[in-house]
Amino acid sequence: MDEADKGQNNALFADLEETDHGYIGSDNNELLFSAGSGSNDQHHLGALKEQLKDPSILPFIDFSQIAGTEDHHNDSEREALDADSTIPSVIAAMEMMGLDMPESTLPGNTEPTLGTQEPQESILGHMEGSNDWFPYTTKTMFMVDLLDSLPRLRLSDDHLQLILWVMKQCGTPDVPGFRELRNLQTQLTKDIGVKTTHHVSSQGNEVYANGASSTFRLDWSNPLVRAHMKLYPSVQTKISDILGAEKALPTVIDTSKLDLFPLMWANWERPAWAQKHFYIREVVECYDGRFLLLLRWMIENEEVSADGIELAYDAASKQYGLRDPAVIRVCAKQLVANYRDLQGRGYTIKYDETVPKWATISHPKRDIAQGRPMFTLYASCWSDDVSGNTSKQYNPHTNIYLANLNLPHEKLQQEFFVRFHSTSQHASSSEQFCALDNDIGHDRWIEAYDCALKQDILFQVRPHVKPADNPQQSETCSHIGLKGNYFCRRCKIGGTAEKKESEDGYESLFSAGEARTVGETISAIKLQLTSGKPEFPNEIS
Repeated sequence: MDEADKGQNNALFADLEETDHGYIGSDNNELLFSAGSGSNDQHHLGALKEQLKDPSILPFIDFSQIAGTEDHHNDSEREALDADSTIPSVIAAMEMMGLDMPESTLPGNTEPTLGTQEPQESILGHMEGSNDWFPYTTKTMFMVDLLDSLPRLRLSDDHLQLILWVMKQCGTPDVPGFRELRNLQTQLTKDIGVKTTHHVSSQGNEVYANGASSTFRLDWSNPLVRAHMKLYPSVQTKISDILGAEKALPTVIDTSKLDLFPLMWANWERPAWAQKHFYIREVVECYDGRFLLLLRWMIENEEVSADGIELAYDAASKQYGLRDPAVIRVCAKQLVANYRDLQGRGYTIKYDETVPKWATISHPKRDIAQGRPMFTLYASCWSDDVSGNTSKQYNPHTNIYLANLNLPHEKLQQEFFVRFHSTSQHASSSEQFCALDNDIGHDRWIEAYDCALKQDILFQVRPHVKPADNPQQSETCSHIGLKGNYFCRRCKIGGTAEKKESEDGYESLFSAGEARTVGETISAIKLQLTSGKPEFPNEIS
């Protein structure tokens, strides 16, 4: 022991008087220290309880020895202690000495908690509308759950129990019991947490996935995320995100793919108009009396706009006809009447032969919506091979990840917005992508709560881009990759080993080769599926 330690110990014992039998404290009471269990343990324990009223002696107490005294718990308490051998001796000692621990942390406590009351209707339902921290009971409950959920700072049960005890001793209001917290966490996970689904691939491999239908729905109810979500493609001079690119807002409109883009809009800035939903492919009326057949929505000059073609109404035939096939753009706030409003004013919604066939009287998705807003989210879905070990030994896994492309680019660079979908040692990326497609497949509408609109909505998720490195792209495209003679999936560069080792063949590897065609790719895949020989040997493309 160095001089500093000796000096510190001398300072700690400065108020103690040494006798032949031990020490006398500043209050003239004998201080007893135990080095293990013995015949006088119960006497010592009773004396120690009195001495603990003076906090100055706490540094000198070996709680691990106190915890080893004769067991005086009842059967239920003993079972609770035995069930978790990691309970620190300090907690056990405090409990045995009757210190003021939260009641719900004590083994054997049978006081009803949230987990033993009625189901969700009585646990969470009674709090909604009367509690600003719903679905949590109090702000303190929320903050403790947040503390317990930090992914990079994991707390054990023992840590958390001590934190709750310290909070209670410091007078923190509404400190929950440990069991109460755990029961509420279990209930919330069941009711509003991420749902993991089970899938079996065509090859018989099992995959468990956190689908976009579960992870993306939380973005709608999170005000910190919802505030950054863009719901419509935007007209941009400088492309800064996916929704400003040509793919999201093509220059040439393909009318066969209109439903791949946002379907509807409403003027939520005017509460009286919030239920007046305008859908694409329907006829609407503008402020100036013009009738439009809507094509699509976009953001222009920070305002929602709509593209459409102008129609004319013939009162004699009671039909709408095409007035001008040219696409015109109007501000969405100029729209005053949808097809239901027109019907209410006596208009008959019929189209003559000049109106395109994709026009509808009522969009088919209205029946699914049942008055709820409908939105479209775009997803980036990608796969990569990773190691499942933290050590240097490689343990190959194939992972699938997701990102919500309706968020701006700077948000997508943050780790929080990269969503894990699935992983497998056996299922390939293509098999896991099939599981993803089952979750967000065609015409799959997902219910969510929109915290901005403060109402239930429906949304669909559409894969928009599939980024990957070259080996992963080759696998996704059913290409053999670098193992084949022709190891480029985009062109016919390569050849036999002899050719690639020749002077001309080696030089050709660094030049652009002849591009493949879609027909050649389809033909090669069909030949492989029918056990035939592909046109180019040793390749899958």
